[in-house]
Amino acid sequence: MTLRLVLTYFNWIWCHSRFKNTAAQRAGLTEHSWEWQDLATYPTLS
Repeated sequence: MTLRLVLTYFNWIWCHSRFKNTAAQRAGLTEHSWEWQDLATYPTLS
């Protein structure tokens, strides 16, 4: 569970200092960096 949170933080929330955006933004998955509130309220199937 902890690893999943770390990976989620790195890919969706953490802005890289060199690129000024997140890994998800660079991959074209989102247009803005997410916040913890976005993750907590994201609808899932589980």
